[in-house]
Amino acid sequence: MQLTDLEKQMEDLPKKSKKSIVALIDTKTEHEMEKVLSKLNTMEQKFDAKFEGMDAKFEGMDAKFDSFQFKLNIILWAFGVLLAVMTIFRFTS
Repeated sequence: MQLTDLEKQMEDLPKKSKKSIVALIDTKTEHEMEKVLSKLNTMEQKFDAKFEGMDAKFEGMDAKFDSFQFKLNIILWAFGVLLAVMTIFRFTS
């Protein structure tokens, strides 16, 4: 039912009935709104749980990246030492 149709039908009712009907409609609307808000709260909790799971995965990836970066630094350091040793032997020979 359209709101304009409802308004036309309400015009024909006595004033006392209008108040009662409007109160019932208001109560029904409020009840439905509570359902909608409850559903939104449930969805928010699910999103929060998923985001927390993603944060945990990213933290795990950060740890792996840090480990990889540490290993790469060791390899670069060893390569630098090797080049230094090779340079020393080249100039001493």
